[in-house]
Amino acid sequence: MNHAGQTDSQQWVCRICGYIYDPRLHEGVAFEDLPANWRCPGCGFGKSVFVRRHQAAADQ
Repeated sequence: MNHAGQTDSQQWVCRICGYIYDPRLHEGVAFEDLPANWRCPGCGFGKSVFVRRHQAAADQ
């Protein structure tokens, strides 16, 4: 768990720019519930370039 008590598995990281999608900052909307055409606000790529935060850390 991270410092706020939320598990990192609820956060998603963009593999292109490193943007972290955190549901707490988006009215509690889970990443999986975002529309298919949602784009990363950092680089503009789609959801397919995101990985769960714990997976991204393991891949490094």
